Amino acid sequence: MIIFPNEQIMIHPFISQLVIYPIKGCAGIYLDKSTIGMYGLNGDRDFVIVDQSGQFLTQRQFPSMACIQPQKTESGLLLQAPGMDTLRIDKDIQQYGSDISVSVWGETLQGADCGDTIADWLSTYLQFPCRLARRGKDFTRYVQTGKITRDIQTSFSDSYPILLVSEDSLFELEKRAGMSIPIDRFRANIIIRGMQPFAEDTWEEIMLSSYLFKKGKPCSRCIVTTIDQSTGIKMGDEPLKTLNSFRKDSKGKVLFGVYIYPIIDQEITISRSFF
Repeated sequence: MIIFPNEQIMIHPFISQLVIYPIKGCAGIYLDKSTIGMYGLNGDRDFVIVDQSGQFLTQRQFPSMACIQPQKTESGLLLQAPGMDTLRIDKDIQQYGSDISVSVWGETLQGADCGDTIADWLSTYLQFPCRLARRGKDFTRYVQTGKITRDIQTSFSDSYPILLVSEDSLFELEKRAGMSIPIDRFRANIIIRGMQPFAEDTWEEIMLSSYLFKKGKPCSRCIVTTIDQSTGIKMGDEPLKTLNSFRKDSKGKVLFGVYIYPIIDQEITISRSFF
């Protein structure tokens, strides 16, 4: 259900996909249901790849990060990438990793280093000296932008704990661009369908799996949307070229999707819809 400001119109969208990205900037894991805790969907962006100074790395500099594929196991994660042996990451690694400072968009955050073996694997694949950090045991990071009605924390995401995009908005974008655009280019956590294109511009709250979520702010877009998430190769100017023609705000930012957060401050579980 979507509630529009000053109106009684109610629309009931479906959750078509749920995705977590255990390592910031790397491939996602598709889920049928997910628990939402203190930092968003459980297991989302708990890890981040950093350079030797602790600065976070993304597909903006290293598009091939898209091909680092995590898989969840009972003991943690398995990592796979083209030309590399499978690597195991223990879920309890934060208990023995040393503390390091991680910088994400100018914020200095507490991380736990994941060790030399993982660092060597990532450095070999990316051909750049780097390390993996996990959210530290005393990690705190409060959202400070957008429309906030309570204290919200997020992990190593760009801005908010949950990013939502609409398939209906994507269909309109594809029509204008005259081409198919994979929705994974937008790296959302929750993908919905069943409403008018870009209805998310005007609603303030949305009901998903019987829980109410509030919109924080729209999501501005960058060159990551031009990278094929299955190959790690930049595919030209789309969809940014078309988005620039009709989705630019007054500050010149190109918008697609919205950041949301649950209104209640407690652990909840949401599920995707089956058609």
